Amino acid sequence: GRLSAAERQLLDAMSVAPEALPLFIVEALEKRLGCAVLGELEAAGLLTRDHDNDIRFRHELARLAIMNALSPADLQANHSSLLEIYLELGDSVKPNRIVHHAAALGHGRLLLEYAPRAARLAAALGACKEASAHLELALQYVGEAEPEVAAGLYEEWAYQTSLFEVSDRVIEARRQAVKLWRELERPERVGDNLRWLWRMYWYLGEADLAAAMASESLAILEAIPPSLELTNAYALRAQMNLLKGKREHSIRWGQRALAMAPRFIDLQTQALVKVTVATAMLFDGDDAGRALMNEALALALTNGLHEEACLLYT
Repeated sequence: GRLSAAERQLLDAMSVAPEALPLFIVEALEKRLGCAVLGELEAAGLLTRDHDNDIRFRHELARLAIMNALSPADLQANHSSLLEIYLELGDSVKPNRIVHHAAALGHGRLLLEYAPRAARLAAALGACKEASAHLELALQYVGEAEPEVAAGLYEEWAYQTSLFEVSDRVIEARRQAVKLWRELERPERVGDNLRWLWRMYWYLGEADLAAAMASESLAILEAIPPSLELTNAYALRAQMNLLKGKREHSIRWGQRALAMAPRFIDLQTQALVKVTVATAMLFDGDDAGRALMNEALALALTNGLHEEACLLYT
């Protein structure tokens, strides 16, 4: 209550940011507001600096109390102020900061642009739930996106979400991607999303639907020139045969996938195929599978392949 109007104005503006703000952002905010009161707020014990010299509220309850006291108009204005500063600063600002304020303001265009960027950064750290949440914000405005962008959003959200949830809404997202890629006449993407539906239905115990998706996926992908998508389908076929106890078939399909390297295989698929073949070999009593398993594990850990590393440890 003893704060000056300028001090309260800066606190209000900062309260809509859920994480610490770099010093240069706070200085840009002061310039925008026409005040220079950061020192006073630190002396009053409301703001503090962390080891990176970033500025944060001394206590999160203080930030929430100040933010919740704002009128709807002031709340929107403060979100806008920070968003405009971030956009002016460009690539020096993490995309998740832009996503937070764009979501509060309902800026669909910005969410379609920045949410996938924020999701990719989160995914690289293994934060699949955070990545999924970013993409879900963008999907609220998927009707404003170009068909290719929309299809990609459905794919990315479905993948990140499937890492912690296998549900009807994940399957529906894959079906939406299939529909859009069909309209765009992109058979390799249609086949790839059908491969994912094959996997999802298997997880849900829907064996007949999984088999139907498998047949359709392979029929589409084998009818066009060799591709990464076809390699991925062979890799999944190897994995499914392993899970059915058909180890000889698993090894054969895995070797078929590996034979398409290096042109039509990525690191993720290599790791998946190698662990599948290694597991089949070990269950068959072939100790040579141990070296292949360790090779796959090194590949996964070196390249940050979180899902494949988890599968290997399992």
